[in-house]
Amino acid sequence: MSFHHEETIASLKDEVQKLRILLDNEQRDFCDYQATSQEVEEQLTKENDHLKTFVRTAELLQAEKVSLMERHNRERRDLLVSEDRLMKLLEEKTAECLLLKEKVRKLEMDNDHLERAQRAGEQDLNDLNDRLNIALERVVLAESELTEAVEDNEQVYRLREENLYLREELGLGDGLHNQSTILDGCGDASVPKERDSIRVRTELLRLQPAQRVHDRSISDSLMTDEIYNDVHIGEDRSKSSLMRAGGHNDQRPQHHNGRTHEEQQTQNGDCQTSQSQNPNGEIQSQRPQPPNGESQNTPARSRSRTMIKDPVGVIIKMNQIVRDLLLKVNQMESKVRLNSTDSSVKTTD
Repeated sequence: MSFHHEETIASLKDEVQKLRILLDNEQRDFCDYQATSQEVEEQLTKENDHLKTFVRTAELLQAEKVSLMERHNRERRDLLVSEDRLMKLLEEKTAECLLLKEKVRKLEMDNDHLERAQRAGEQDLNDLNDRLNIALERVVLAESELTEAVEDNEQVYRLREENLYLREELGLGDGLHNQSTILDGCGDASVPKERDSIRVRTELLRLQPAQRVHDRSISDSLMTDEIYNDVHIGEDRSKSSLMRAGGHNDQRPQHHNGRTHEEQQTQNGDCQTSQSQNPNGEIQSQRPQPPNGESQNTPARSRSRTMIKDPVGVIIKMNQIVRDLLLKVNQMESKVRLNSTDSSVKTTD
């Protein structure tokens, strides 16, 4: 029985020993587990803290994202509005650019037209200046011819007075005395008039043209035609007056007094004058009629020197024509200056 109890005690001791060994193992495992769990807990705590930090950061980033999205949307709307405004402005500026290009093209065309017109005007100025110079030269020639005519008239008047004096010395009678009265009236009226005309023409010739002439419609032939029309009218009237004077001398009685027929013809051909008035009251002096039809073959130049009807009127006409030409010069040059100013202003704009 005791043996049985001893075996039981021994078996129980073995079991207790096993249990103790198992307990030690379990305690070691528990300690290891507890240490491991603490490490895991600390690690998880750290991870939790990190996650909380990440969550807060994510929340902040989310809020920032929302604000950035709102800002982006707002800026996008502003950008779209600005883009529309800029597109409209671009269209307006493009239209203005096209309009300015068209204006520039028109201004270039106008500038070309103005340049051509200016060149044409300058050419017209040069041409009309040449014509004016030619006309002034002709005026100078006419003045010299009229001066020669006045000198011839004075010489004729002097010779007539000498002839009358000689005839009075020879006692030609009352008829010659009446003729001397006519000659005195003609000479006293014509010579001062011719002298006044020379003075007027001299003052006219002193007028220098200050500017060029611009009008083609008035040419130098106008002055020449007026001068020679007056010359031919005076010549015709002089011929008719001389023919009447010659007929009157033929009807007078012949006083031979011992002189030959050639002396009588010379006397009848010497310096016969007649004083006549035109409707305007202008005194006209006639040259003696050359014998044997010599007046028909006389050159036009020599006849124009002595047969001008109204030299003062001719000079006044020339003066008026020159003044009209100078007035037109001023008008044309003012137009050219105005066109140049307009063109420069348009180009500046």
